[in-house]
Amino acid sequence: MSTISRCTNCGSTQLIRQTRREEYSYKGRSYSVMQPGLYCQNCSEAFLSKEDIEVTEAELIRARREIDSLLSPDEIKKVRKSLELTQAQASELFGGGSQSFSKYERGIVLHGKALDILLRLLDSGSISLMTISNLHDTDNALVQTVTTSTTSSTARSINVPLNEFTYGLVLHNSSMTGRTPTVYCHESLETSIMSDFFKTTRKSSIPEESIPSVGNY
Repeated sequence: MSTISRCTNCGSTQLIRQTRREEYSYKGRSYSVMQPGLYCQNCSEAFLSKEDIEVTEAELIRARREIDSLLSPDEIKKVRKSLELTQAQASELFGGGSQSFSKYERGIVLHGKALDILLRLLDSGSISLMTISNLHDTDNALVQTVTTSTTSSTARSINVPLNEFTYGLVLHNSSMTGRTPTVYCHESLETSIMSDFFKTTRKSSIPEESIPSVGNY
């Protein structure tokens, strides 16, 4: 950033480098960060360098991480090391870019809720690293076949693409409920489809008595 001697907003030359408290709001919660920069003493206009912005960004990420109750950089590093993965290996396995875990562990990028849940499941032993590793195929995608029964002898199948995290949850949830992954997907998918169907038909002119029940499928 070039040297600024005059405020571009009001024209004042009274510019002083200071650190001021700035207020922010995120998901209904207020928080503040200390923002360094060059401030106009006449109109309070702020002029921020790249370094000033980086300081603020790190503070914003920290505050949002706390509000979202996400793992801290040190906790992410601890889980990764317990899985005996390098940053590059973790980035390849969980996605987000080749340098994602380096950025997560330095606190300069905020990881998502889905990854946070997956790391917690791995750390607790609810899902094994082997299970996650086995989910990767040549296309880096998964397909789970869901078979739905009909009143006839014919069965209809739907191939549902699931990403690694979603399928990991399928394995976890099915084991916790004592069902096979296929049965779990079948019942969950059917319930979700019927729920959406009833929601949409209630808003339409279709008589409720003409809506088929789940047992008719």
